[in-house]
Amino acid sequence: MMKRLMLILLTAFFSNLSESQRIDVKLLTANFQQLTPAQFDFKNFQSTVWLFTITITTDGIDTVKIVNGKIKVKLDDGTIVENVLEDPGFESAPFVVNQTRALTNFDFGKGPTKIELLNYKVSNIGRTKIIEPALSTGRFPAGEYTISINVINVNLPTGSGWGAGTLELENPIQIELHSPRDYEKVTEFPLFEWTYNAKNVEIIINERYPSYSKEEAIVKFPFVYRETFTDGRNSFQYPTSGVRPLKKGKSYVWMLVGKVFEAGGEKSYPSVINEFKVASDFTHETVSDLLEKLEKALGNKWHKVFEKIKDEKLNPTDKIYLNGKSISDTELNEIIEFLKHNQNNIKTVTLE
Repeated sequence: MMKRLMLILLTAFFSNLSESQRIDVKLLTANFQQLTPAQFDFKNFQSTVWLFTITITTDGIDTVKIVNGKIKVKLDDGTIVENVLEDPGFESAPFVVNQTRALTNFDFGKGPTKIELLNYKVSNIGRTKIIEPALSTGRFPAGEYTISINVINVNLPTGSGWGAGTLELENPIQIELHSPRDYEKVTEFPLFEWTYNAKNVEIIINERYPSYSKEEAIVKFPFVYRETFTDGRNSFQYPTSGVRPLKKGKSYVWMLVGKVFEAGGEKSYPSVINEFKVASDFTHETVSDLLEKLEKALGNKWHKVFEKIKDEKLNPTDKIYLNGKSISDTELNEIIEFLKHNQNNIKTVTLE
């Protein structure tokens, strides 16, 4: 899967609620785009990936503690989990702030030098929507994770400050190429379309010479076209100027590479490679064109069937039928795309 995780660098300021107490919170996070359960201790914040610093500032030497710690998640599918934790949320044991104290995620936990977190209990909906999917897939579900806390001065119960930090996780899925389809004939300015739920994706377009495989053609330098998009788009119209033109009669290959930041650096998720041809005089695909694509999709296993078609000089009709029902060339293209990746499901091919 080539989806992107972005940590938002967020600075939240606690309100000044009295002249004798001032609390500021700055939450700094690392820039990555995926988080696994193994990389994050959900209870103790012991993560080598999600590094953050909380700076608390008061007017003197004060004993404070965190209360009402909440985790709210808005998943990419629209599901909102208001309380990943049971009410009233987690709190911390008291700790001392001498005007300013900077805490990292490694300051929390159990031990003589750690700040212990208390009442940290995952709710039923939090376990169902967040924890169990993370354990089963190895990734936290994609979405916005907002952690909010109240910090109170133990000696001034009426004085408190509030702050929140947001972590945006993207869990990439496999890239699917929709257009141009494999072996499709297009104009000189085709529209490229795909499905991918991450923001950073690179498109590569290259000419394919007859002696080159798809894999050899896609890496040949210099590229015909190569660009990285960072706006989460799922389509690209080939420009009419300012780039190398696509030439009539030539065959090209194209692919996408999704890019995400993980622990240790950037990771790439490549798509399959599709081939297309720029038609000399573009018209809608004929049935003969579609038959040629069907032959390529079915592969060598059914080569003899298509040889028989040629030997008997059989010509296709103007209409396409599936199970006795007329279908369009678009519907046949969708079937061909399916057959390319499911050849083992085909048991017999016959001529009628």
